[in-house]
Amino acid sequence: MSSPINVTSEVGNLKSVLLHRPGRELESLTPQYLDSMLFEDIPFLAQMQNEHDMFASLLRDQGCTVYYIESLLEEVFKDQIQRDLAVDHLVN
Repeated sequence: MSSPINVTSEVGNLKSVLLHRPGRELESLTPQYLDSMLFEDIPFLAQMQNEHDMFASLLRDQGCTVYYIESLLEEVFKDQIQRDLAVDHLVN
């Protein structure tokens, strides 16, 4: 079966990107995990979100469509069948 992903250039314009905006998950970081996560210090959430928003805005300004994983999952899970399949997959 062929893959639906088709990358034909490493240097062409980025047309779309899938992002996750930093959220409360960063508040649970402890110093012992910082090295493995490539952080030097516990991150300041508001600043990270601001930098992320500026990055996403820059991508949009360059004509790139920005998709957020949370929004896509929310859309998929509106369908009861898809939600049941996901829950079944995660439980098993």
